[in-house]
This record gives sequence, C-alpha cells and structure tokens, in this order.
Amino acid sequence: MASAEGCRLVRKICDESFNLFKWLHESDIDIYNESQYRTEQAEQLKQKLDSIKTLFRNLRLVYEDCNRNGKIDDQEIKDLLFSDSQVNSAQIDSGKDGLEKEYQQLHEQLKEKNHQLKIIIDQLREIVWQINAFSI
Repeated sequence: MASAEGCRLVRKICDESFNLFKWLHESDIDIYNESQYRTEQAEQLKQKLDSIKTLFRNLRLVYEDCNRNGKIDDQEIKDLLFSDSQVNSAQIDSGKDGLEKEYQQLHEQLKEKNHQLKIIIDQLREIVWQINAFSI
C-alpha cells in the first residue's frame, strides 16, 4: 500500500522539519564566532537537513511508484485524510487549550509588569519634581 507509505513519509518529514525549526529556535547560533561549538552546530544542522533530504527522496520514489502502478483509489485517499484529520483535530484542540492558558498567564504577567512600571515612572516623576522644586 504505497499511499500509506507516502502518508507515513509525509508525517515523518513534517516531524523532522518541526524538530529542525525547534532546534534552530533553541540553539544559539553565532555566525561571527569561528569556534568548535559553531562547527559542531553546523555539522548537526547538516545532518538534520540531510535526513530531511533523504525522506523527500523516498517520498519521490513512492510517488513515482504510485504513478507507475496506476492511479491511487480516491476512496483510499479519503480514508487516510479523514482518519488523520480526526486525530489531528483532537491534538489541535488540546494544543489550543494549552496555548490559551499560556496566553492568559502571559497577559496577566504583562499587566502586572506594566503596573509596576507605572509605579516606578510615577516615583521618578515625583523625584524629578522635588529636585526641580529644590533647585529654584
């Protein structure tokens, strides 16, 4: 069943790409520093990109195999899509709940920090006013 293999490869490509972007986001890449750490990071990046490249090659082979053997049955594709979308919608909903909680927490922290800054600014204004009053 080539279409199931293709679907598995696409998922793996998405997972690998997600992990790559997560790694890039978390790593501190300094392009101006010629250190051993930077060369190790470049090597890790090359390995991750090569693995994604290999997955794309395999996906291309599956695609060509499907075209060689004839068209894929539309019902088979619909079954794969609907089963995946049901699973993904549950994952997306749980992810949204977590994101909404995190958003609310960050929003509350932002309000608190803004309030603290307002108090500090008011205190600084008071100090500046007192300095100006004494210097007259």
